[in-house]
Amino acid sequence: MRAEYRLPVKSELKITIYEPASVYIDNSQVDWESSENSNYLQSVIIKIPNLQIKHCDDGLIMTVYPELYEQAFKIALYVANRILIQTSVDAIDPEMVLHGSPQVFPETPEEEKEFKNSLVKVSKGFSYSWSIMGKFQPSCYSAGVEHFAAFALFADALRAASPFQKFKQFYEVVEYFFPPEKEQTESISEHGSKYDKRFTLKKVIELRDIRQRCTHPHRKNHLHPGELILIREVKEKLIEMQGLAELLLNYPP
Repeated sequence: MRAEYRLPVKSELKITIYEPASVYIDNSQVDWESSENSNYLQSVIIKIPNLQIKHCDDGLIMTVYPELYEQAFKIALYVANRILIQTSVDAIDPEMVLHGSPQVFPETPEEEKEFKNSLVKVSKGFSYSWSIMGKFQPSCYSAGVEHFAAFALFADALRAASPFQKFKQFYEVVEYFFPPEKEQTESISEHGSKYDKRFTLKKVIELRDIRQRCTHPHRKNHLHPGELILIREVKEKLIEMQGLAELLLNYPP
């Protein structure tokens, strides 16, 4: 079975296709679809072959399952990164492969028979984003001005798009108040847990370990934005990391 993902180029962009030939990544074919009457890139099409046909409990052919998610996201992210590095344009959103089913096609006569005898399960996903605006209360701005650098680090983390960059910059706020020259996890926990019981010594050590795994490429179990499972691991801890940094801004030691 072959799965095909079509990732549209962001509507405002015009990228000329100078080399229309397909490329092959991880044994998968990547095609460049141009728009009508132009040579502008309209979509990136990822074709993943040689997939084993899997069935749901109700007998339908599955088009969404974890291994396929991982493979498709890895290829889509790699292509998106290479386009960005080469053209300085962030052209496609690799996370679109997570929001719905690919088209699937049989590749052998046996699979053609199986497709004729089974329906294909289609999953329609969606993505959303939201923001919660806090109250504008500038009377507190004069307090904490001596920690101008810490507020700048926290604001930069909020502006960052990557969860990895966010995590590392929020941790820099912690290091601002507790310099890393010596082991400070006990001091951080002792101070933080007075205001939020989540920040036990174990939790602070966990957050520090994630930050180090994000920072050092050769560290064991290095965390990087090239694999979906690692992105999820960082995102799961990001709220706590932000919470600790914000706590220190509000209640500096």
